[in-house]
Amino acid sequence: MYKFQLFTHYNYKLLRKSEALSFFQNALNLSEPRAIKSAQVSESNLQVNFKMTKNKIILEDKIRFSQSKLWHEQKKYYGEKGIEAWNDDVPFYITSNPFIGYAYAQMTIHFIQDYIAQNPEAKNHPFIILELGAGTGQFSFYFLKNLLALQKALKLESILIKYVMSDITTRPFDFWEKHPALQDYLNSGVLDFAIYDLYHSEHIALHRSKKIISTSDIKNPLIIVANYLFDSVGTDVFSVTDGKINESLVTMQTDENNCDDSSPKDWQKVEISYTESPIEKSYYHNEFDEILFNYPKTLIDTHFQFPIASLIALKNLQTFSNNRFLLLSSDKGCATLAELDNCDHPELDFHGSFSVMVNYHAMGEFFKKHQGEFITQSFRENIVSGVFSCGFPLKNFLQFQVNAKQIIQGFSPADYFIIYEHFTENASSCSLEVMASYLNLSHWDPYVFDQFFDRLSDLAGEGDPEVVSYLVEHMHFIAQNVYHLPSSEDTFFHIGVFFQNIERFDEALIYYQDSLKFFGDNDVTLFNMGMCCHSEERDVDALNYFERAYACNPNALDAKEWIRKIQNR
Repeated sequence: MYKFQLFTHYNYKLLRKSEALSFFQNALNLSEPRAIKSAQVSESNLQVNFKMTKNKIILEDKIRFSQSKLWHEQKKYYGEKGIEAWNDDVPFYITSNPFIGYAYAQMTIHFIQDYIAQNPEAKNHPFIILELGAGTGQFSFYFLKNLLALQKALKLESILIKYVMSDITTRPFDFWEKHPALQDYLNSGVLDFAIYDLYHSEHIALHRSKKIISTSDIKNPLIIVANYLFDSVGTDVFSVTDGKINESLVTMQTDENNCDDSSPKDWQKVEISYTESPIEKSYYHNEFDEILFNYPKTLIDTHFQFPIASLIALKNLQTFSNNRFLLLSSDKGCATLAELDNCDHPELDFHGSFSVMVNYHAMGEFFKKHQGEFITQSFRENIVSGVFSCGFPLKNFLQFQVNAKQIIQGFSPADYFIIYEHFTENASSCSLEVMASYLNLSHWDPYVFDQFFDRLSDLAGEGDPEVVSYLVEHMHFIAQNVYHLPSSEDTFFHIGVFFQNIERFDEALIYYQDSLKFFGDNDVTLFNMGMCCHSEERDVDALNYFERAYACNPNALDAKEWIRKIQNR
């Protein structure tokens, strides 16, 4: 009920007729979704007729949430924006960092080891890894880098691995194709790209090799990676009260001035309401009903999402993989019944696109119905990670199961992110030793290093020699982990500053050169290079860098002054 409705409902008997009519007349002028058309008031009766105001448009009326045009707009957004979606709006660090890349690589290599131990003939066929919604490709890089390093360390080089980055369009392909960090994997043939439709694809058409991977080509279990994917595909909403289940049908309306050709200009300005409608023992008329209708047997009073689009996608993957696949997934969501109870209607989190919480519990029930198992993490505010098997129990793979439980239920990617947030908020007060330890925990993450390099570089100049030496020995790991994006910081410049501050000028110059390759000439980097050369008494080279710095920026007075000093010697 709106403000004037509430007022009249509780207070109209206290008003004189003239006061009530005056109040209703004022309500006509309010910018509420409804306005009063007419009113008749007596001491014992109140009749008010409402109509929709002209500035409100109903976009959708009492439909399943999964059928909303919101999801079409979601797909359209990613299709049109391509890589720019992540550059501008969509958060992705939490599932695109070296820590989670290493964790997934560990689980994958242990699964491959265990599977070959039980099925020796498996080494004669490739293990195909399909990443759904690869986005920027940053996770793909960290995963592949660590997986191939583990493969070599464990002397498993004879095992064939094929990694496929997929998306709903070819728009990201050009970016991936040209990215320097992916070249080794592309040239070796271990990496390829493909369009993959979650609901309809019956094969994988490889973009680079022009080959087709069909169901008959998949001899080993298909390995699926899906991070920050299931929160962006269609879901339905239901409620449970007193053991009864209702579908929550969605109605969407918005101001007329927020519409363009019957579509909202800004979905955040759309008002969403739900209508509860009882349902019986059949809803989807397929195997998903068994999962759905188990909820009123256990949930007490709640609204919950049912991940219908995700389940359809899993069903499609089941068919494509010959009923044998392993899923590694991290997303914001719920994994237990307790987390699904006592909840309100879903909240939409807008960030260019939008996302919802993932019902991993329902997905886990699907895997259980198909001779599978799952390991999921207890609830965290940021993300939930899980491992799911279809067509085989995880308990048969002991080494993998121990490793997966350690990663998922031990110190998980979600725990890492919690520590990451705490650390970055307090980095300005951290000691050099603490920063070095955190960089090690992060697997030498360039993004983390960029956020506190000023303090680290300043402290390194007078820091504990052993800690400084430790950082020097590992600084190249940070450089090797750089995955350049349009929004990236200049990590190579930052590493150069670190080495310059500890008077290791040759190393500083190497990283400054790398900076110029990615970011081009700029007066600050060139001036620093000039100072490094001057510190090594190489004034001819120093003069060259100072002149280039001044050419880049005629206001670079420091460069101008050093040109004068050197020329006057």
